[in-house]
Amino acid sequence: MIIHKKHILICSVLIIIAAILTAWRIPVSSVHLTSTFGETRGDHFHNGIDFGGGSQSIYAPEDGEVIYYYDRARHPFELPFGYGNSIVIAHNNGYRSHYYHLKDGSLPILTHVTNGEFIGTSGNSGHSSGTHLHLTFEDVQHKAVVNPLLFMMTNEYADCIPPAIDGILYALDDTLIPMPETLTLPAADSSVRFYIQARDKHPTSSYNIAVYKYKVEVNGELVQHITFDRLEQQNGDYAIVPKVHGQQAMRMHAFYYDNKTVSIYALNRIPGNYTVTFIVSDLNGNITTTHRTVIIQP
Repeated sequence: MIIHKKHILICSVLIIIAAILTAWRIPVSSVHLTSTFGETRGDHFHNGIDFGGGSQSIYAPEDGEVIYYYDRARHPFELPFGYGNSIVIAHNNGYRSHYYHLKDGSLPILTHVTNGEFIGTSGNSGHSSGTHLHLTFEDVQHKAVVNPLLFMMTNEYADCIPPAIDGILYALDDTLIPMPETLTLPAADSSVRFYIQARDKHPTSSYNIAVYKYKVEVNGELVQHITFDRLEQQNGDYAIVPKVHGQQAMRMHAFYYDNKTVSIYALNRIPGNYTVTFIVSDLNGNITTTHRTVIIQP
């Protein structure tokens, strides 16, 4: 496994550039990232990011109009839903920001908000296992949700920690097997599917979080590229759309084999020697790679 240290050395430069290019503020004062965009939630992709760190004030990241509001303390006879106390803000750029699991009685009654205005306090309402803020960004026009960290990369996200690859596996008779440095298989009309176990860390948290970007190269050719920058609505569900032409969009169950293993690529079992390179990276450009040799015998 190769960790690209040159990316760590220039990380601080990238962070400064990102801070200049992005204008939206982080909605909490104490950044403690406990969950990120695209993680598995058992039956769906996580459609936002979670800020832990206990109860804290939440501020509007940009000007906008309040289009939805629910506070159990003020609406005791309405049935709450999984997101608990919530506020949704429509912004002028076609995006909506959603804030979930807020503290009872903490939401002010607002119709318009300005950048930096107090909009509530993080809490534990709805389907929640601890005090936190769940933040979702919605692209209304394209019927998608977008990774909020793309809008909010600042010095508070000084992430110079590369992701880790814990394992590469392949499927044989519906069983996942750790992949050796050199894998030899007979030719067949079918394919061999590869899986990867990878995780990321963030300096503000002790939690493992999902990897932002996956790539696979075969003999130097890019054959798979998945980036968790957005999830698109397809038939009432969210799917991740690979950036390599010809690769199919994947819903959560097609992408995640379990909560730490993802299905990444299927190689046709055509005779030949193949160098397969697995690449994972985070949003700050920290990269880790590993290689395997696959020999398909006639």
